[in-house]
Amino acid sequence: MCMGSSINHVVRFDGLALRLDGEGVCSYTLLTVSGGIGEGSEVKLHSGPCQNSANYYQVCMKAIEVIHGPHKLLLKDDMTAVIDREELSLPWRFAGLELVRYRGVMLQLKSDHGYVLTFTPRSNEFTITRHSSSTAEDTAGLCGPCGEEKGSVLFLCNGSSTSDQPGFVSDWTVAVDDGVCLPKRRAVCVLGAAMGCKALRSQVFEPCHDHIPVQVFLAKCEEQACEESDVCELVSAYARLCRQRGVCVDWRSTDLCPLRFPGSMVYDACRTGCVEDCGSIQTLLGDWLVASGNESACMDTPTESCFCAKGTVLHHGQCVSAEACSQCVDQHGHVYPYMQSWVPDENPCLICMCLDQQNINCTARPCNDVRAPVCGPCEILREKRGSQCCPEYECACDLVTCDLPEVPRCEDGQAAVLKNPGECQPIHKCVCKKGECSLEPPAACAAHRQLSVKKTKCCNVFECVCNCQNSTHTCPVGFIASSSTNDCGCTDTTCLPDKVCVVGGVAHPVGSEWEEVCQKCRCTQLQDKDTSLHIAQCALPVCDRNCPQGSTYTPLKGEVHNGHLCGVKGRDARGHAVWANPQTRGRDVAVSS
Repeated sequence: MCMGSSINHVVRFDGLALRLDGEGVCSYTLLTVSGGIGEGSEVKLHSGPCQNSANYYQVCMKAIEVIHGPHKLLLKDDMTAVIDREELSLPWRFAGLELVRYRGVMLQLKSDHGYVLTFTPRSNEFTITRHSSSTAEDTAGLCGPCGEEKGSVLFLCNGSSTSDQPGFVSDWTVAVDDGVCLPKRRAVCVLGAAMGCKALRSQVFEPCHDHIPVQVFLAKCEEQACEESDVCELVSAYARLCRQRGVCVDWRSTDLCPLRFPGSMVYDACRTGCVEDCGSIQTLLGDWLVASGNESACMDTPTESCFCAKGTVLHHGQCVSAEACSQCVDQHGHVYPYMQSWVPDENPCLICMCLDQQNINCTARPCNDVRAPVCGPCEILREKRGSQCCPEYECACDLVTCDLPEVPRCEDGQAAVLKNPGECQPIHKCVCKKGECSLEPPAACAAHRQLSVKKTKCCNVFECVCNCQNSTHTCPVGFIASSSTNDCGCTDTTCLPDKVCVVGGVAHPVGSEWEEVCQKCRCTQLQDKDTSLHIAQCALPVCDRNCPQGSTYTPLKGEVHNGHLCGVKGRDARGHAVWANPQTRGRDVAVSS
């Protein structure tokens, strides 16, 4: 037997373990069987990154390709099979090949070239078993010649020999068009992963130690175990060899490499004997020995897998009751009781019936008298689409030549209602639906309008009607009156700021200058942000502070002279007051004290 996993290694027919160190998309030639021209057989393993793994560099089996003469068969990891790009319905037999699928867990292929291939993608395992009657000289590949002694030389593709194991694996690595196979990176090992290797020395495996030396597997396990999956592969490989030697080892547990299987099946580490089925060619994980004279699949070597529980039988990969064996299952998986009849979806011209021993008998349906229906206005008679067996007629709407009446335009809130739904010639009528009338007034009316209700035949309508209130408006100083007429004809007067400055109730044009008390003012281009009127800027005059000889300069606040407020005054030699006033243009004005 040759077995292996795309994650770790391949164990050849001679027991030599080879490590597959490629990552990415890699393909390997496992077995070649020579034959006549175009009559040989070849088995290839295609591996790639695991689909549901967080680690991109973890490798899983993706497919096994079998070249059988001119045909190419592909066993995929989704438990489907394709031959020459055509998907197969399993179980299947053709051209010396027999393929079955067991419970969605394993695919098993028997070839007339003398080997049996099993593919279990869920656990990343495959096995290739050669018949004892097959010769050893006609095989090659990673699995090597069957019967070759351990430690013998490794034969390359060209027939030459080598002792270099990595070079041997590289020579049987096949190039692929849509991927790159690279040397595997050194993984970051899980601390304590190799502890699981101690299971090989446990009492569970002691009965097998005398048949298969455990030291080689233990050393390889401790050497290569980097993750828990590495340990499970090596221990599983040792347990499989033990079963081949007749030693059953039930070594799995909830803590050590547990296997989980769906449905109504139960796990068994070493099942032998026959498993009843309903007469199909279903076989189980093991030898291709089908018991003659009864309807059961038998295994003469212990097999690890999941099996139907007691009281159930295997039927198309499912565990069912014995009564279900009388039921018929069509190609779509539909189940029909005994003597039930039905019309297949893909061929309505047939009527099928479930007979004895799950046989399905289909015959042509008889055609009854078909009467054409009487069509109404805007309808034409035509044959139904898809009436393959007997002609069936129907009335269809004629929207091309039919004179369709116009839909009436409804007013006052009425709605057009179809009075004859489903007919080809539509008839509409205006109908008042009080319950659908809008009772909410508009959000708001303009200032010159007021809300009013207009009564109609159906729905009352709210509207905003004109409400003019003309008035005379006087604008303040600095503003000019502007009148406008709205959509209702109402006159509205608004006050707009003029281009003036307003100081003390007097308007001054922009750019004008004037005197205000003792200040000189000017109307600027600046505007007040609140009133938009222009801003006046005023400044105090520059007074002459130089007094004549004999006078002193004294500031007097609040005194007025000739209508002007001056900031300072002085005294002359006689004691009279003298004002420094802009009106005197620098001359002193004496005022008696």
